[in-house]
Amino acid sequence: MRAALGLLTRILRSASWCLCATCSSSSLSLTPKPLKGLAKCTLFAVKKQARVYTLAAVVSNKLMLYEYSSEGAEFRYTKTISLSDVPRALCWAGKALCVGLPKTYLLVDIGGATRELSPVGRNRAPQCLYLAQTKEVLLVKDKEGVLVEVEDSERAARRPAPLFLEPPTALAE
Repeated sequence: MRAALGLLTRILRSASWCLCATCSSSSLSLTPKPLKGLAKCTLFAVKKQARVYTLAAVVSNKLMLYEYSSEGAEFRYTKTISLSDVPRALCWAGKALCVGLPKTYLLVDIGGATRELSPVGRNRAPQCLYLAQTKEVLLVKDKEGVLVEVEDSERAARRPAPLFLEPPTALAE
């Protein structure tokens, strides 16, 4: 998975390659094929479910969604979702995306429905991390973390999380 993400980073940065899987093997190879519309991609998140990779790429104030499966052997464009501002943080949260805008965190359903999770705070540098075991998203709000339950669409239960001496510069699993 880590090698695939490294390849994906290079692919998105150059926007001139497509990830291709050979039919009889699980190894990945590269073949020249442009991914249209991603030349100005600034941020992306990848989710793997079964044998399908779903790519969410940020281009300006839009989320562009692509799917890749070994049967099709290429990324297939599926949808564009427009947002009110340019995202600064992005992570998959189950079947939805957690998007950190300059002033607020949103939960964006693949269908396009959005729900506000929390304000960003004074720091204006949003960061988010999905915690799969608890089905929560860790959001950074100034010097504190906020855990938000995202799987239950009816409510977004919030609970306190770690306090940081300084706002963190990055979050990692």
